[in-house]
Formats: sequence, C-alpha cells, structure tokens
Amino acid sequence: MQTSFAPPASPVSHTSIDEKGIGDAQDVDLVTTPQQRLLTIGINLLILIELTIAMYMASRSPETFTPTFFTTFLGLAVPSLLIFWLIKWLMAPKAAKPAATQADSPFK
Repeated sequence: MQTSFAPPASPVSHTSIDEKGIGDAQDVDLVTTPQQRLLTIGINLLILIELTIAMYMASRSPETFTPTFFTTFLGLAVPSLLIFWLIKWLMAPKAAKPAATQADSPFK
C-alpha cells in the first residue's frame, strides 16, 4: 500500500483552520533572513548556558536548591530575552506607508 502526500503550495506559507471549521484561514509568513536564524541560534545557546549556570549555582546549596535556581535563572534569562526581543524588533523590516492619493486628501 503506497500513500502519496502532495507537497504544500508554498514552503513558507501555512494555512490554519481549527477542527470544527470555525475561524478564518490565515497565511502565516515564515520567511526568515540569515540574521534572524543566527539570532535564534544565539538565544537558544545563551538560554542553555544560563540554564547550566543556574543548575550549577543551585547544586552548591542543596537546602535552597529551588529558590537559588529560579533566582539565578530568571535573573539571567529575563534580561537576555528582553535584549534579544529588542534586537529582533530592530531587525524587522519596516512596512512601507502607501502613497497618498487624491481621494485620501482632506482638502477637496
């Protein structure tokens, strides 16, 4: 028995509809630049390093493991995530404003 699946119409566009058919089908643009991919890899590596540091710091005091872990990890991760979010926001392409037409003019 051979099953064949048709490839999606576009490799970077996906359509989502919930199972009941309620809602709109929306295309999601998944195009990323190499800089965005490197940023994603960087944040993933940084979070893993921060997790390792938090585990190490927490293991040094077993009686206060959980509070030490959360204090260390959140203290490192939250600023990192905010900085990377800011970098991603600055890297995002800016939407061009449409040119004004005669119909849009307030002076007629």
